[in-house]
This record gives sequence, structure tokens and C-alpha cells, in this order.
Amino acid sequence: MNGEALQPCLFRVDHKVAIPPDSSLNAGQVLVQPVYLSVDTNMYFRMDGQWETKFNAGLLPLNQVVRGFGLGIVLASQHPQYESGERVMGWEFPWASYGVVNGGPALIPLRDQLASLPAQWFMGVLSMHSFSAWYGLTKLALAKPGETVLVSAATSGVGQMVVQLAGIMGLKVVAVVGSTTKVNLLKKNRYVTRVFNYYAMSDRSEALSQYFPDGVDIYFDCVSGAGIDNVLTKLNRGGRIIMGGLMSDNAICRQSSQGVKKLTLISATNSTILGFNVKNIYQAFYGEFVRDMLQLIDRKKVSFNIDLVCGIENGPQALSGVMAGKNLGKCIIQVSADESLEEETTYGHHYSSRFPTR
Repeated sequence: MNGEALQPCLFRVDHKVAIPPDSSLNAGQVLVQPVYLSVDTNMYFRMDGQWETKFNAGLLPLNQVVRGFGLGIVLASQHPQYESGERVMGWEFPWASYGVVNGGPALIPLRDQLASLPAQWFMGVLSMHSFSAWYGLTKLALAKPGETVLVSAATSGVGQMVVQLAGIMGLKVVAVVGSTTKVNLLKKNRYVTRVFNYYAMSDRSEALSQYFPDGVDIYFDCVSGAGIDNVLTKLNRGGRIIMGGLMSDNAICRQSSQGVKKLTLISATNSTILGFNVKNIYQAFYGEFVRDMLQLIDRKKVSFNIDLVCGIENGPQALSGVMAGKNLGKCIIQVSADESLEEETTYGHHYSSRFPTR
């Protein structure tokens, strides 16, 4: 992935934006103060107009504020479902100190039990990335103890939770990453059976035969791209491929990307390729996911690696780094103070400082 193609200089940081007055809100709008912003590769898709319909997401046009998943505090509301002072999370948070968002299904209030939990958990162990891992394994793959699962981008926001949940469920976990540093990180993970660097394999098909003498039952793919072909040759009968991410199929390398050529093996092995859109399913399953995860948190079974970036002004460099695969965990930006974050409530979140901090 050519992350250098997305340079921070392509973005402009405006230090003189005023707080929108309450009177400027239209009916259905909410004024929020972001606390955390998620740095995701799919943000690049939204900068390319050809991808709008494919990803069911609005464009990020030139000279407009970047938007993505985030969590923050309601400062004022012209929507009957949101109250001033409560925490919300959603997919259209502005990359700004303050901003206006539309109320509705894409803006989720954190109430009742959720209101008492640390805000950062919703960017980590209870994030939509963790939800994707849980949903993909339990609802789509229907993973069973003893099966073998291959996880690509295994240190990413989705991948790291797939690794842990699969291990907890009794699966044999083989992780794929793109650097020696990430290999060394996962060698310390109690749930990983084997881990290898995808770029270090001269003959990837032969290497997979060595790692999977008994084949692959589940491939949780957080990358997409031509690598699926190599896995298809190792897929057991009744195998499942879960599409959990599209990092290698992003706009930067689309011109050099290759299509999947061995789809006939899906029919030959009675296997399936399954995809999902979190926006369309979270309302039906998020409560169940939270219950399951809180039990695992109480038992200290799961953790979450975060690359924490302090300051919205460092957002462009963070996005460039994520596109280049430099992050060691889920990259998030802290925009403002998190009053819910106390030392005793940070269990399960480990931090690295690969990106600038104040």
C-alpha cells in the first residue's frame, strides 16, 4: 500500500473556526464537541467520488471538513432524541473542535448502562470495529471450537479483536501482518497459534501450505485484494470467508489491484464469501454484543491496542500513517478532555505513541 500518496500536506488545518451558535442549528441537527475520532482507511474511499454508491457513505469533498466515526458530547440540540450534556457516537463526526451533525440512526446516544462506561471503551473494546469482529465470527462464520481461522491485518481495529474472540471460542488462530514489528507484537498474544509477515513470503501459496497442513475453515479478511486467491486453495469444505475490511482495495492502489481469479473453488468446496455493513445491522445486535463483551472484560479475557493521537492538528499525519500501515493498533485522535477516563477504568487498553502528541 503506497501510503506516501496520501500526504498530510494535502489537508488544511484551520485554527480559527468559531463555535457554531445554538441559534444556527436547524431542526434535527445537533451541536457536538468531539472527544475521540476514529482514523480509518475507508475515509480515503469517501474522498474518491467513484466509491460513493459502493460504500453507502457520503463523499468528503474538497475544501470541506473531514468526517468519520467519532464520540463526543452534545452541546445543544434541535432534535427531540438528544439532550444537551449526553454522550453520543456516530459515523459523521466532524474532524473539528466543534461541529454540527444530523440526528437519526447514525448518531447513537450512550444511555443507561452505556452512560456509566468509560468513553474510550466505545473506541476500543466496545467499538464498531470490535462489533464487526464479534458479528463476523458469531453471526456469519458461526465459528466452532477446533476450527482454524486465518486473520489478515491482525493488529488492526477489527483484526485484533477477531484474534482474541476466536481464541476464546477455542479456534486455532493464525495471524497475518505486514511487518516484523507486528509479528513480534502478536507472538506475545496468548490467543495466537502462529503469525507470519505477508510481505516476507517469497512464495505465498507454498508458505500457506506449510502453515495450514489441514486447511483453513474461516478466513477473516480485513484486507481484501488478490490475497484471497492464495487462501481459496487452502479452504476446507464448508469454509467461510468473512469480508471485514478493504485496506488493499483502496483508491491509492486501485489501478494496480488484481481481481480474484479462483472463485470456482468456492463452489467446489461448498464455501461462502460473506460481507456486511455495520450501519445496517448494529441496532439489532449491538446490545447483545455489549453484554458478551462486558462479561469478557470482567473476566479480563480481552484487551485492545490503541495508537492514541493527541490533537486534531495531527489528524492528517495520523491518516497518512494508517494508510501506510504504520499503526500498531486502532488509531484514534483525542480532540478534547475525556472526563470519564480514570486510571482504574482503562483496563484492557494499551497505548503506543507512533504518532505525534502534544
